[in-house]
Amino acid sequence: MERPVWFKWWGREPIDPPDTATIIRENELKEARLYMTNTLVDALYNVFPGMIGFPRRTLIVEGNK
Repeated sequence: MERPVWFKWWGREPIDPPDTATIIRENELKEARLYMTNTLVDALYNVFPGMIGFPRRTLIVEGNK
């Protein structure tokens, strides 16, 4: 599962922090690995917002049910 997350202050603080416990519960995962990455789509979205301090990253959730 992938979910975009927007940040403020040049990536220091998420605007709407993802609730990882809810994500794990909704996907009924017994084990989970979550990580943030910058994808090509994030790079395209970041052309203007990234310059003014609001970058986007992608949260990736992997796990076993």
